[in-house]
Amino acid sequence: MQVVYTDSRMDLSIWTNDPTGRFFVLSGTASAEEGNLVLAIDQITEGKDGSGNNNVDAKASGKCTLAGDPTAGPAQYTCDATDEAGTSYRFAFLTDGSAPENMFD
Repeated sequence: MQVVYTDSRMDLSIWTNDPTGRFFVLSGTASAEEGNLVLAIDQITEGKDGSGNNNVDAKASGKCTLAGDPTAGPAQYTCDATDEAGTSYRFAFLTDGSAPENMFD
């Protein structure tokens, strides 16, 4: 799930297939770079169990890039970040090409 705020911050939430409900939220400032949407990551939140009660926030650096237009077909996300403890996070996924759901409609 991608959320873009009015102050140019963006959250990219990624759920895993871990049976505990583990998820990650990569957060930072969004901008355009060479025609792509880029998220300059400054924080990673790890949800340990999906309840929302066991989340751990960490300062981080890195970026996610969205290549393509998800409103016009499949688009590729790639993310590479490192948190303040030195843990690396790398994600890559392709959208299915379906129109994105606007939660405000």
